[in-house]
Amino acid sequence: MLALHSLCREGNIKEAGTRLGDLISVLDRFEPHNPDVFYKMALAFSRMCGRNQIVLQQTYTLVERAFNISSRNAEFANELGYHMVLQGKVKEAVRWYKTAMSLDESSVPALTGIIRCQLIEGQLEDAEQQLEFLNEIQQSIGKSGELSFLHAVLAVKKHKGQDEVINLLNDAVDTHFSTLQGQPLGIQYYEKLNPDFLLEIIREYLAFCPTQPGAPGQPLSPLLKHCASVLD
Repeated sequence: MLALHSLCREGNIKEAGTRLGDLISVLDRFEPHNPDVFYKMALAFSRMCGRNQIVLQQTYTLVERAFNISSRNAEFANELGYHMVLQGKVKEAVRWYKTAMSLDESSVPALTGIIRCQLIEGQLEDAEQQLEFLNEIQQSIGKSGELSFLHAVLAVKKHKGQDEVINLLNDAVDTHFSTLQGQPLGIQYYEKLNPDFLLEIIREYLAFCPTQPGAPGQPLSPLLKHCASVLD
């Protein structure tokens, strides 16, 4: 909790990194064979650190410890893939997502992660085919804000119309926030909130917002208002 306070309330990245280092040492000493503890400790911090490399190196170490203890766990491999995405290491991310798929052929997070990487690398046809497959099985896996977001990113890269993209982004936001209903405020809430994901959505919205300030008295762009409400 002290590390999270340093990160979120004080914005003290250095202190948060030090606290996380201390946490790793404590877990190594008292919970060396408990992979779930290492894994769960990494989730909220990695999603709330603004992709700060110091914090991500520490949280990666936590998840890596978990995977080293339990190397048949696809969930841990998926999280290592996501950490690589957050660090901008796409090829390493793909490797981890493929590892997760080898451990669990039905892993939707692994397939979603691979699609994300394909979109980053411009492999649009492959990404589109995989997204169509996920659409077909969506009824059994449940609706996903991330899936709508990836559809929006694909639509942007294929130069689809603004209305189509914004509708997909709106759906991503609505679906994402619906998963938080009834969730008590705490570390798990912030993990599920995933501010990094919300910032990804906002960046896509901003591509359609005015780039210059409006004239005095001119109403604020509705999209800018919506961005502000998402971040509020």
